[in-house]
Amino acid sequence: MKERSKQLDIRHLLYGREISVGSEFSIVGNNDKYQENLIASIQVDSSNKLDEKKA
Repeated sequence: MKERSKQLDIRHLLYGREISVGSEFSIVGNNDKYQENLIASIQVDSSNKLDEKKA
């Protein structure tokens, strides 16, 4: 069976909302045969140097 290509664009679900570090959310989708789950957690990337560039 050929694997389907999947793309998710959830930006519109999060636009204008505040998301705190440590938050989690999930999205569940159902179709005729399958249930798919997306679980995300918001974390800090300690190797990200963006804050240092602002200073």
